Amino acid sequence: MRQVKLTEDQQNALEIKKHVTLTANAGSGKTFVLTQRFLEILLTTNTSLKQIAAITFTEKAAGELYGKISRSILDASLKAKNEKDRIKYEQLRKQLVSANISTIHAFCAQILREFPVEAGIDANFSPIDSSLSEELIHISLNEAIKSFEKNKEKNTLLHWLIRIFGSVQILAMQLESAINNRNSVVALTKKIYSSDPNSIADFFTSKVETFISQIFLLHLEPVLSSVQRLNAFAMQKNSRFAETISELLQRLENKPGVLTVFNILIKLKENILTNSLTVRKDGYLGRKLPAELLGDIIPVESYFSSIASFENFSDNLDLHEQLAIFGKNFLLLFNTALAIYENKKYDLGYLDFEDILIKTKDVLELPAVRQKLSQKYHFLMVDEYQDTNEIQYEIFLPILERLKTGNLFIVGDEKQSIYKFRDAELSVFSKTKSDVHKEDGLTLMLPASFRMAPMLCAFTNHLFHNLFADANPLFNEVTHADLICAKTEELDGSIEILLADGSKDQHPVSEAELVVRKIAALTDNGQTDVKLSDIAILCRKRSSFGALEKTFQKYDLPYTIWEGKGFYQQQIISDFYNYISFLANPSDDTALTGILRSPFFLLSDTDILTISFQPGNIFWEKLTAFAKHDSQATLIVSLLLKHKNFLQSSDLVTLLRIICEQTNYLSIIASRPQAKKEVANFEKLIQVTRNFFRQGFRNIFDYLKYLQKAIEDSAEEGQAQVSFDEDAVKIMTVHQAKGLEFKAVFIFECQSEGVNAKIKAKELQINKEFGLMTKLPAENNFSGKYMSPPIVDLHNFLETKKEEAELKRLLYVAITRAKNHLYFSATIKPRTTFHSKNFLSLLSQGLNSDFTKNEIVHSVDLEYLEQKENEETKISKPTEFLINISMDVRGEPNFKKTQNVNSKEYIINLSKIIDIQKEEIISASKVAIYNQCPTKYLLTYEYGYHELYDSYKKRSPQPQAKNSYFEFGESNEEMDPNIAIAGSFQSKSIFSPETKGKIIHALLEKNLPLEKIGTFIQKYFGAQKLEHKPDEIRTFIEIIGNEMTLFYSSDTYRTLTSATNYQNEFQVYLKEKDFYLFGIIDKVVFSERLIKIIDYKTDNIPIEGLPGRAQEYFLQLSFYALILRKLFPEKENIILQIVFTKFPDEKHMHQVEKSELDQLETFVHAMVSKIRSKDFSKNLDHCGQCHFADSRNNCIF
Repeated sequence: MRQVKLTEDQQNALEIKKHVTLTANAGSGKTFVLTQRFLEILLTTNTSLKQIAAITFTEKAAGELYGKISRSILDASLKAKNEKDRIKYEQLRKQLVSANISTIHAFCAQILREFPVEAGIDANFSPIDSSLSEELIHISLNEAIKSFEKNKEKNTLLHWLIRIFGSVQILAMQLESAINNRNSVVALTKKIYSSDPNSIADFFTSKVETFISQIFLLHLEPVLSSVQRLNAFAMQKNSRFAETISELLQRLENKPGVLTVFNILIKLKENILTNSLTVRKDGYLGRKLPAELLGDIIPVESYFSSIASFENFSDNLDLHEQLAIFGKNFLLLFNTALAIYENKKYDLGYLDFEDILIKTKDVLELPAVRQKLSQKYHFLMVDEYQDTNEIQYEIFLPILERLKTGNLFIVGDEKQSIYKFRDAELSVFSKTKSDVHKEDGLTLMLPASFRMAPMLCAFTNHLFHNLFADANPLFNEVTHADLICAKTEELDGSIEILLADGSKDQHPVSEAELVVRKIAALTDNGQTDVKLSDIAILCRKRSSFGALEKTFQKYDLPYTIWEGKGFYQQQIISDFYNYISFLANPSDDTALTGILRSPFFLLSDTDILTISFQPGNIFWEKLTAFAKHDSQATLIVSLLLKHKNFLQSSDLVTLLRIICEQTNYLSIIASRPQAKKEVANFEKLIQVTRNFFRQGFRNIFDYLKYLQKAIEDSAEEGQAQVSFDEDAVKIMTVHQAKGLEFKAVFIFECQSEGVNAKIKAKELQINKEFGLMTKLPAENNFSGKYMSPPIVDLHNFLETKKEEAELKRLLYVAITRAKNHLYFSATIKPRTTFHSKNFLSLLSQGLNSDFTKNEIVHSVDLEYLEQKENEETKISKPTEFLINISMDVRGEPNFKKTQNVNSKEYIINLSKIIDIQKEEIISASKVAIYNQCPTKYLLTYEYGYHELYDSYKKRSPQPQAKNSYFEFGESNEEMDPNIAIAGSFQSKSIFSPETKGKIIHALLEKNLPLEKIGTFIQKYFGAQKLEHKPDEIRTFIEIIGNEMTLFYSSDTYRTLTSATNYQNEFQVYLKEKDFYLFGIIDKVVFSERLIKIIDYKTDNIPIEGLPGRAQEYFLQLSFYALILRKLFPEKENIILQIVFTKFPDEKHMHQVEKSELDQLETFVHAMVSKIRSKDFSKNLDHCGQCHFADSRNNCIF
């Protein structure tokens, strides 16, 4: 029944009679298996679609899974062997719309709507976004704080908390964070803080003692043996450190309690190690150490460095009680604020994202609800399970009655767990595996990578075999699992480390420039098939994007920021914020001057200064006064008044679009390097605005307040995304790259350090096991040093170790995005050591290299998966990987595909325009035909004249009276390819003017020599699959050859080919209000102050008819001139030249005047307006030259 080829491991994962946990290596076909399992359930059981739930963690992933399932069903339907199967597949595909394929939040919302009474919520609840949730939390916090201020005892407690955190703003921020994590905080309240402070302090101390035993004392003996050997050597030197160390070692021999032992170990660390955490030489071991003691240095340094974060351990144990009091006091205020927040949401019928999970978990505690859901859902599949957390675990397992009913399938990869900052808990995967094992389920793996080249597989296995060694689950460390390579041995692969010199006293090539040069070499040398769109640059932090953008713009390297953050901090948001702010309050001088300078109106600083000298108390009055004698200011004032009135009478979404249309804002910003991103961000602003006013009774001032706060605080909001297929390098964070793959991957700024996980003074962190963690002022001295209670030191230690483990997994994710080529880049300084917490240090550790050599070579045994028709084998082969280390990449990058001509305001698009939705494309052909006759335009473009003309010919066959051939753009493909211009009514024979025109234009574009014309024409007819007699083709080649010989020998041709700055087949488009002007110009020649537009015409007319025909064609060229005038305003003159290829030296030139272009612009705008209003009147004077007229020159329409 299945018609796809699966590996044995993938086949095993389709076992649907048992629970399955599946660990999927990078590139192993995880989503493919999920899709096939879904289909296996549908096709081999009587399960309905509604009895299957597939859970993903993003809407995008849910959409992709739905699409793959739908396509698989369609494919199966097309390949069905009988009608019965085909009908079944078709029914499944139609029913698929009701499938439960969704995110965890959408799935839980569905459960709550099914059981609203049991959940204690409004059946018609509204999920709210983070912005409205944040707004309600702020209101609730203010009310809670005010209520505490009114109570004397609570006011004292409040001010103590404020002094702990330093300000009421920081306290409010920590409370907001706690409310957003209220599931954990409420659980801690029950688990820890329901006791008295002394009991809580004992709990803290007990936890410290337990973890110290597990982490530091379990393997202490080998370390102490190394210390004893080193100290015995130091005692010979009469070292005072050695004597102290000897005394401390003797105290340990008495086997004191755990906390005393640890306190002694801390004192040992202070005597053995320097501040830089290396074993002392001066005053202790000296500079020369016997060879037999060298092996003791590393374990001693490693062990005692790990306890370096514990300071004043014994003294700070007393702080546990103060930390307990802090926690109970903080929770009093937290519970008050939370109750207010919950009441507000209940009154309004709102649930936030956290509510949806919490209330689903709570309602699943009811046996009746669990029973109904276990009957409803027979199969539950969860993707990316390594990114789940405890609350999600407590939702999935109860639905299946703790695996006593139904079927659970989870898939993920612990090695790719990189969302700790989003509360992902790696331990949940292990816990679920254990649960499945107890129920006789299957624990499976997909080891084969169908993504990575053999060299990259070998490198990855070698590196992470070392980095993932000796994994400790307490630190969220994971074990390594080798990739099995499913690619052929011959597949191309390369690995390179690019090191930029970071010396301050030099000016070397920067790291970003090294990357650009390597991209140029990778895409230009012809040795690879890598395109720009195949390349991704991955960064740990978004702050790295700036250096890349600056360098990419310097070298004209196309790029796109993938799902970049900082949406509200983009200039386009500030511009529209200023615009609406001014409309709402004309006294806002800052907003008004901002929009006058912006792309809305583009006034210069000189203009602004001039306006400021006008009479008036506010800037609006000054602008109004200035408008009395300045036409541009008059237009600005008129628009602003119009928009101000609109603000009071209509919705803001409509006004935003009107502002864009009437100010030409989007057309202006189209010249920016990230124009597509800017336009996409505007559309996202529209959506944000629409959503804002959908939620509750909100006015324009609420909107402005929301937008202002978002600009100030919401730096994490993602920007709108542009097309993934754009031919540009993708810049993204490693987290954003999860789930993606690229032929070439650059991992940028590998020397970049992560964020310190340790708690800072006046900061609160929530530990699900230990409680509310913060540093406290010693003896309540709020202006003095803040100290860490030992439980906080333990929290810091564990969080640091977990961050280090996640850093390794983050590197794993980054590396496994690459298919063929992998590059690491970093900036290093002389004497760089590799002990930091960054990718470069991990590479040094895993490869055992300090990168001082030019290359690193290793050979490892790599297992290959080989699949034949009915057989699968896994063969181990020695595989070598070579890593080149470079500090320079030669060559000057040049990504310019065309002449570097400056366009200040608009985009010049050098690719063919096919279609732009919602916006008309006005070409020279359309203008020419509408100018000839609006009815002719109607028949040609609105109705499609082919069918109409054919119908007319059948009804009234008459000899064709028109033999004049006009060439308006068809050879350039300005029109829709399915529409030809007037001359195409003639026979499509080999000698048709249309065929001749297309071929001559192609020859001129390619500038082919005469001897290659015949071959080109033969290939043309072959490609077009046109059948002609050989003698016809020879005659045609002779005709074209004669005309081209004449043209190539002309003075005109020699003049044109002598130009140095020119473009052939130059495509341009220009946003003109809400439509586009578009043209493809045969040739454009640029000089310092002049533009010459040349258009080749292949008309077959006598020489005496050339002037009149040229005059008709000048309208087409004037249209091009209209576009170019706006694209290149610095050019003073534009000359039009018509070149008839049959009479090339006949001069037909015209210097276009500004007044002519102004008139044409007016005509074009009027034309668009009439087309939209369906005004297609007849021009009867044109019937004599129109193919829509009969032999008596009467219009057929």
